[in-house]
Amino acid sequence: MSNKKSPWIKSLLISVLILAGIGAGIGAVIVEPIVGREGVLIPPAGWLAGLAEICRKRGTLLIADEIFTGFGRTGRLFAVEHEGVRPDILCCGKALGGGLPIAAVIARRDLFRCWETSGEARHTATFLANPLACAAALAVLDVLHEEDLAARAGRLGEILGRRLATWPERFPAVEEVRGRGLLWGIQLRAAETAKKWMLAAWARGILILAGGPEGRVAQLVPPLKINEEQLEEAIRILEGSPAAGKP
Repeated sequence: MSNKKSPWIKSLLISVLILAGIGAGIGAVIVEPIVGREGVLIPPAGWLAGLAEICRKRGTLLIADEIFTGFGRTGRLFAVEHEGVRPDILCCGKALGGGLPIAAVIARRDLFRCWETSGEARHTATFLANPLACAAALAVLDVLHEEDLAARAGRLGEILGRRLATWPERFPAVEEVRGRGLLWGIQLRAAETAKKWMLAAWARGILILAGGPEGRVAQLVPPLKINEEQLEEAIRILEGSPAAGKP
């Protein structure tokens, strides 16, 4: 479910037109397939694929930032898969470590060859390749594969999306709802209402992230291991919050 009416879409499309007209000379474009912390902003269908095609024709590297959306969050292993896009470089982290700090870069083989050395340290860090974090990451990847958590997030996301889609009409405080898989943003009309609503949810055991302009977007990012019964209970709690307004 995308945010077709959001005003940022116009700026997003203009940026692509500018890029298309510049021609060669741009080394790389970095993009989030879904903008997470700014309020779960989802580009229109075809936008990311169009951007990838422009980059390909211009010889510009496309770098996808999947730190927030990667590893099953949106119903696919990576969010770029919804558009059939294969970026030149993909950045990931967060969920990869299952709570432990770790990040990784995935890239085309020919790009990694640029980092080959004859002995000098071209890239290093004090805590690079921490063995505990790497062991956790391997375990996370095993569970993702064995339990098919990405597909599961997609199925649960359809259930959640159907329920949330009615909220703008049912609850006066809700302006717009948008999301994919188990990543959803509920945009409230007023920042103060959003704050009260999130505090009420926290008091009843539902943790919500504040995002978007003025913190008006309540972000629902449940664990991929959540079951349908738990998801339904969370929805009931959120719908029962006085701050959301009466249906």
